[in-house]
Amino acid sequence: MLLGLLKGGDGRAFDEIYRRYWPVLLRHAFRMLREKEACRDVLQDAFVAFWNNVPQLDVQVTLSAYLYGMVRNGVLRALARDQVRLNYLGQLHSEERNARDLTDETVLAHELQQCIDGVIAGMPERMREVYLLRRDEALSHQQIADKLGIGIPTVKYHLQEATKRLREAFGAE
Repeated sequence: MLLGLLKGGDGRAFDEIYRRYWPVLLRHAFRMLREKEACRDVLQDAFVAFWNNVPQLDVQVTLSAYLYGMVRNGVLRALARDQVRLNYLGQLHSEERNARDLTDETVLAHELQQCIDGVIAGMPERMREVYLLRRDEALSHQQIADKLGIGIPTVKYHLQEATKRLREAFGAE
């Protein structure tokens, strides 16, 4: 009867449906969502959709079953939105942690490089030259000897001493 009045354009019928069903639908939604504000949003959306669809409304079940179904579907959509939001937030937190870890690693790598550069800068000039040619240009012992006009044993000595100084500086035995 209320549905017939509503389809006939009687706004008071909608008011009566709203008054009768709002409290029970709110309890129904709350059992699933456990959050009053989210439940109110779901019910508000359900009643707006119900009102907007009145002209083409073809209810094959009771009005209460129809409204319960609308609320249930609204709750499921809300839960799905919340899950997407939680997944997104989890991803953001993970990316933030990774960025923070990467920043920490970058800072540590930079500090380590500064320490290494300091030890290298403290080496005698010829030792430093030999070490940097080996490290930066990846030259062989023979190529370093030829480039600097020194013997291979001297190249080996400087490389061993440079490595020894670096190990001592960083506590590696």
